[in-house]
Amino acid sequence: GLRPGEARRAHRNDVNLTRGTIHIRESKGHKDRVVFLSADLHDYARTYDTKISAHHPDRVAFFPNRYGGPYSSATIDHWHHELLDDTHPPITAVPGSPPRIYDLRHAHVIEVINRWARAGRDPQSLIAHLGLHLGHTNPEDTWYYFHLAADYHPDLRSLANASIES
Repeated sequence: GLRPGEARRAHRNDVNLTRGTIHIRESKGHKDRVVFLSADLHDYARTYDTKISAHHPDRVAFFPNRYGGPYSSATIDHWHHELLDDTHPPITAVPGSPPRIYDLRHAHVIEVINRWARAGRDPQSLIAHLGLHLGHTNPEDTWYYFHLAADYHPDLRSLANASIES
């Protein structure tokens, strides 16, 4: 549920590898929040930290550039477009428009919603959980994703439309 800038700006002391949490400082709306890592991401983060610490033992950024500081958003966008340029067939969001790095967050949320729907869970009852996961303070911000997911899961279309109309 991290926004790309949140991950990019994470400090080493923001990532608690014992508890498996990331403290997000000054998120959207200038709010702080804590995000829990999944078990596989927690394992990966511990392995990554061990390996990167050999090169940058005194780093501030959890994901440091060669100087130990955070990467710029332009660098992340550049790498993202390099990866997209190497895909065959090309990946596009809409014809002629390459996906943005932020679209990975959208794809993740849509997959979560659809996984709930396929499992027979009531997505509407899980809206607060999803909003917390995403760092939303307003439920309407979270309902936006249900509208996107409706394009992929027909059963969600009426739920998304009902929320928007109310």
